[in-house]
Amino acid sequence: MVRVRRLNFHVVEWGDPHNLPVLLLHGRSGNALSWQRLAARLADRYRIVAFDQRGHGLSDWPGRYTHRLLTGDVAGVAEAVGLGKFALIGHSMGAAIAWEYAARHPGNLSCLVLVDASPDPGEDESYPPSLLAGSGLKWPEGMLAWAATRGWTEGIDRQDLDRWLTRYARSAPGGGYSLGYDESVYDEAYVSGRMWPSNRTDWRAIAQIACPTLVVVGESGIVGRELGELLAQRLHHGEFAFIPDTGHLVHWQNLPAALAAIRPFLDAHEPAAGRAGSAAHAPADPDRKRARIG
Repeated sequence: MVRVRRLNFHVVEWGDPHNLPVLLLHGRSGNALSWQRLAARLADRYRIVAFDQRGHGLSDWPGRYTHRLLTGDVAGVAEAVGLGKFALIGHSMGAAIAWEYAARHPGNLSCLVLVDASPDPGEDESYPPSLLAGSGLKWPEGMLAWAATRGWTEGIDRQDLDRWLTRYARSAPGGGYSLGYDESVYDEAYVSGRMWPSNRTDWRAIAQIACPTLVVVGESGIVGRELGELLAQRLHHGEFAFIPDTGHLVHWQNLPAALAAIRPFLDAHEPAAGRAGSAAHAPADPDRKRARIG
């Protein structure tokens, strides 16, 4: 747990703390451990850091959520855990926070990855339901069984799955479980317009991003190939990766393809000074790298 601007943020790490750092930002209703499968496979070469964003999981739920506050949280957490210059990967809401951070702090990033998010979703865009709500399940054990049938729990042991559930589902006062994030307040922030600036403001932020940026889009996600390619073209150093056989949860639903796109991009944009040092830290089996949860 780290404290930033009077809030507590729950942080999870994978890999050697001396390796090159990568910070992961989850989407709305997610949590740090939603990155578990991807993080375990990057931890042989990188220091992987993720945290429950405000109003999610085991971090504080202050009831105030705007893109500026969440962007400030990223800056504060990165400083608190001593990242220095780092790569930033964001999914959905986390990607929108990531491009805002990249625009404001151009010297802090080696590269940026935006996973299934766009600054111009259109007036008719409805944000995808959470994994728990979308499954129609109310009990964590049923949720795990449902996720296992889709191969989403592969490579994650039971202890880590239990940790993930403590963030994703909470016991409800009237029985059963509720989502592990401040759902109603986030919904109100989205609907009221407090959460996000205008599309024009978002595109201005995109135009200010100086670091190499990979746009990753799922075949059946919320962005689509055409808009994803447009986003990559608008970036100064944009690249595009289209991931087949997946929806919005790209890194869960087609992990091999997502990893095949993201890993070479990270490797290609490591700071030159760090390449030699990181090569020495390569365990034989990256799946055995366990998360350090603070």
